[in-house]
Amino acid sequence: SGSTQVLKVPPGGTADDATPAAVTSLVPNDVIIGYSGDADTTLEQSLCRVLFVGENDSTGTGDPRYDVVTDCPVTSDTAGNLYTGLSCWEDMLVGFPLTKYLPVYEVLRNVVVLFGITDYSFLIGDADESLVTFFGGIGDAIIACSSQGTTEACEDLQDTVNTFIENGTTAGFQAQVDELIPLALGAANAANFAWYFVNIAAECMSGSTQVLKVPPGGTADDATPAAVTSLVPNDVIIGYSGDADTTLEQSLCRVLFVGENDSTGTGDPRYDVVTDCPVTSDTAGNLYTGLSCWEDMLVGFPLTKYLPVYEVLRNVVVLFGITDYSFLIGDADESLVTFFGGIGDAIIACSSQGTTEACEDLQDTVNTFIENGTTAGFQAQVDELIPLALGAANAANFAWYFVNIAAECMSGSTQVL
Repeated sequence: SGSTQVLKVPPGGTADDATPAAVTSLVPNDVIIGYSGDADTTLEQSLCRVLFVGENDSTGTGDPRYDVVTDCPVTSDTAGNLYTGLSCWEDMLVGFPLTKYLPVYEVLRNVVVLFGITDYSFLIGDADESLVTFFGGIGDAIIACSSQGTTEACEDLQDTVNTFIENGTTAGFQAQVDELIPLALGAANAANFAWYFVNIAAECMSGSTQVLKVPPGGTADDATPAAVTSLVPNDVIIGYSGDADTTLEQSLCRVLFVGENDSTGTGDPRYDVVTDCPVTSDTAGNLYTGLSCWEDMLVGFPLTKYLPVYEVLRNVVVLFGITDYSFLIGDADESLVTFFGGIGDAIIACSSQGTTEACEDLQDTVNTFIENGTTAGFQAQVDELIPLALGAANAANFAWYFVNIAAECMSGSTQVL
């Protein structure tokens, strides 16, 4: 309810620094206490980044309630009561044990992240009118689609989603769907997009994930399954490339970086794989970004905003020859979770405005990260390479160059002055 108090963690803080905050005060990118894990592990207390805060009157009493979606499946208030991202829509969870809720939550998170949905303003009317019919029973359709793993099994879900979009959402949101779905999934897959939201990987690769690896000199037809744990830099795997103005197409993608981390906090290692393509794929067709383990990096980020962020990631990896997480102090979680929170927006601001002044916040964040989260050896490498690459006069504002420099060469249509 509007009076609910959650435990909010200050920027750069830990769970021990959390203090009570009203749910009405929450905004995207705030960090609160919740619980994460998967169907095979016990949920553990985690720092959870807020993705969405929606006010609704699902009780029909005129007393507003709040849906809070974070990058954790379960959140908590100061009294220890637990909430899901769909607690206001309990008809969604009828007969749902946690093992069935978790994959439904993953779909919810996928949708929120891709479309940059942060509240209920994408709906026609209030949340009740637009959602009560949509969510009724849709959980079972998601489970059927997920468990069977075929586009055919998702037909009922797709029909329900189409009806909801056409009748319950604004014209602006419908235009966004028409624009982003083909861009994210390819035009050929757009008609069956529900399948992808259910089966796409919102998390990173596990050690058992199989990718399609292409032998030296081979083509996509020569690709064979290989465990992600076997990948090393310069291996070639199947992925997707393109830009914000084109449909992503299947490509041969060279591995630049393979990083093991425990972003779930469960002790079960996951893997970030950065290639020279923005999106990679496993043998089952699930899609991954180079930052899938750090979904808080992608809060509110449609694919059109992810692509320039990916370009910066690639620029950094290539210049410094980073191939794994050994440049960090401690494990990846301790060093990166604070750094990546909200940095995507700083990158976009720096990129879109194109001035060194607009990059000051980004530069400050990067400097703090380097000074506190990386090894002395990496810091020495930065001190050596940045002036060499950009010139001594530009070294203090190097974030601007990483955002605005081109990682690819000129095409035939490139215009110069």
